[in-house]
Amino acid sequence: MKIMPEKKKNIDALSAREYEIIELIAKGLSNKEIAELLCLSVHTVMTHTKNIFKKLNVKSRYEAAYEHLTRTH
Repeated sequence: MKIMPEKKKNIDALSAREYEIIELIAKGLSNKEIAELLCLSVHTVMTHTKNIFKKLNVKSRYEAAYEHLTRTH
């Protein structure tokens, strides 16, 4: 049985915009609220969020916020 190594969770790999969005996710803002605040479409925020999930190897906003908060604060 082959065990796959866990993917590295790299908060440093986030773009400036992704970092901005994860900060707002960690504050509890919805996609709609983030979109309005940053003058983006909700679809664009969702795309950035999916990219954040991939880079951090997480599956939820909660996990992404947790990774962000534990690695940056």
